[in-house]
Amino acid sequence: MALTRQVVSTLNADGTDVMGPTVLAFHYPDQNLVSGSLLTVEANHLAVLKSRGAVLGVYDTGQYPIQTPDKPLLGSFVTGFFGGQSPWQYEVLYVNRAKLLVRNTGLATSAEMAEMSYQVEYYVHVDTKEGALKLITHMPFAKHFIGTDEVASYAGPVVEQAINQVVQVTPMEKINEHIH
Repeated sequence: MALTRQVVSTLNADGTDVMGPTVLAFHYPDQNLVSGSLLTVEANHLAVLKSRGAVLGVYDTGQYPIQTPDKPLLGSFVTGFFGGQSPWQYEVLYVNRAKLLVRNTGLATSAEMAEMSYQVEYYVHVDTKEGALKLITHMPFAKHFIGTDEVASYAGPVVEQAINQVVQVTPMEKINEHIH
């Protein structure tokens, strides 16, 4: 891939945003960024810039020029030396600041050994730079997206344990009183 300045954004060529209502985080697919590339952060996003695992910065809404150690005259020589790949690999991770709905369902067993199905809905909301750093530190990217399904899978065992603890200590008569 040729190393040219580019605009780094969550927008597709047709103007649609890849960060839909089920996408919590997006890993920008191109890691060969050069000086002068423009990092664009939309109003409802945060962006984290990393290099070789180290966080270089967390960016709020706006446009920011990316400064890398490559030089225009030296860049083609260096990339040729490294087999066409840039030795400066950068990751841009976008985090959605909107409240996203996550749903977990499952079965719990009461103290009387009755199976009860449950559905738990909760919101995930990352609204600070610190929250974005915690998310990218603790939630692994399987592909280029972290969606609400991955959050549900990640949080599912904790939700299941909490529901089972409540159901185990609550008599069936009390649970049946509150079923609508």
